[in-house]
Formats: sequence, structure tokens, C-alpha cells
Amino acid sequence: MAKEQLLNLKFRGGDVTEIMDFQKTFGKLYYLGHETAYYFDEEKQELTDEVTGYDMVVVSEKTKKPYKVKLDVSVDLSSFSPRDEVALVDYKVRFYQDSGALTQGATVSISAMNVEKVKEDSATKRPEEGASKKVEQGKPKES
Repeated sequence: MAKEQLLNLKFRGGDVTEIMDFQKTFGKLYYLGHETAYYFDEEKQELTDEVTGYDMVVVSEKTKKPYKVKLDVSVDLSSFSPRDEVALVDYKVRFYQDSGALTQGATVSISAMNVEKVKEDSATKRPEEGASKKVEQGKPKES
């Protein structure tokens, strides 16, 4: 679905998971890193020590852009290294149109219940070595 088409559609909560082809839109995803997300206390206007999840950064093979993927606090990212190919599990994709006076465009928000490292076989190499392999993304999260 073209960006122009998405800009003209209205979605409940911005959720486009069921109508988009994730593989055609993003292609393979490669892990770049992650940050810990902390709870923000609205009353005190400060971050607490309570971990609420992780913001994993991936880069899309198709768009060549980085995306943040919000992950649950239970996800273990300790075995991931930069440029590992990953597949999202039970993901949601939301699309928001920016309507500020100074900005125009769209924001893509991705969340997933889990992430898996795509296993390499002897016939494939890491992306920096120029080889490619066919990989299907995990299933979208059902509403």
C-alpha cells in the first residue's frame, strides 16, 4: 500500500497490521541495538527505576530506515548482536499522520511480544557479506 494511500485512510487506533504486507513493506529486519524503557511518573514528572520494556532498533532492508520496536520487559535481548537478522513475533504496526504546523508526514509505530534471531544456514552469510536468504516474518498479533 502506497504512502499516499495510507495518508488518506483512517484507521482505528492507527492499526494497519492486518491490511499491510509486512514482508513487502519492510523486507528483512536487522538488529542495531536496544535501550531500556523506564516508567515515567506523571505526578513527580520524572523517570523511575521501574523497567517497562525495551526499545529495540532495527533497520529495514527495503526502506533502509531504522525503526524502534517496543518490546515487553520479559524479552531477553542478551544474545543479539548488531546486524543479526531478526523476525518479530506477534507484532502490531500502527501508522499515524503527523499534523503539526511545522511537520507533515507520517510516523510508524511497531510493537512485538517477542523477537527471534533468524538462524543462518551454511548457504547463507550475514548481510555485510552480500548473501541473502528467504525469511518470513512472524505472525501479526491478533486483536
